[in-house]
Amino acid sequence: MKKQLLFCLICFLIPVSQSLFAQEYIAVKDIEQVKKKLKATSATIKSIAADFTQEKHLSILQEPTVSNGKFYYKAENKVRWQIITPEPYMVIINGTDMTVVENSKNKKYDTRTNKMYGKIYEVMMGPIKGTLGDNTKKYRQEYFESSTHIMMKLFPLE
Repeated sequence: MKKQLLFCLICFLIPVSQSLFAQEYIAVKDIEQVKKKLKATSATIKSIAADFTQEKHLSILQEPTVSNGKFYYKAENKVRWQIITPEPYMVIINGTDMTVVENSKNKKYDTRTNKMYGKIYEVMMGPIKGTLGDNTKKYRQEYFESSTHIMMKLFPLE
């Protein structure tokens, strides 16, 4: 189940085509049961370390922008999300404090008082905590499952 939660996190951070996976995904019938499983599993996670590839699809560009980096999580609420290429960029979360490192400059934010960085915090911590799919006013949700994985797709409504 830890692999399933990590898979959901990665699918959220990295829009990946279903065709990349050899498994067939079908729509989840009991979404509430899946949400309960995700929350129960997330409560057991102590740390995550992963390499990632991120694709940004922008309407003004013909080709997606591709970035590569590393992601680390350590309980309680410690995250390091580091883009290595093409341009170095890093977000560090320690509790509710967020530090953004860009062009060798550090900017610190309190996610409780800064609305925009509060939303970023929610998006980064929600998949790990199993709570991102709880807010149906902010996201339209679709859940899919294979024999070994669960995939959650979120579409922002704002």
